[in-house]
Amino acid sequence: MSIIHPPQTLRCGDTWEFSGPLTDNSGNPLTLAGATLTWKIDSLDQSENFLTVVSGFGITVTNFTTATIQYLATATQTAAIPPGTYYDTMHVLLADGVTGFTVIEGIINASPIPT
Repeated sequence: MSIIHPPQTLRCGDTWEFSGPLTDNSGNPLTLAGATLTWKIDSLDQSENFLTVVSGFGITVTNFTTATIQYLATATQTAAIPPGTYYDTMHVLLADGVTGFTVIEGIINASPIPT
């Protein structure tokens, strides 16, 4: 079951950093050993993907027991995102290579870099 996060207002050109536990439909921590995590930031109509971050390249499991992760986009990455409203999704593909689902999603409002 996906958790829809509250709308986030972030500034382009800043580091966007998030963390939290990933759980199954029953609220139990997911088994993240060997899993692949993918975080995407897409235009609202999904006509364009502006950023994709994957395990080991912006996504880190900080606690396997609680399935807690930290994920971020660097200031350089967010500087390349035009100001606007986006939809982000965190997808997990478990180690079996078959079981996959979206675990976190929601709106991000990206404000322009201050001048």
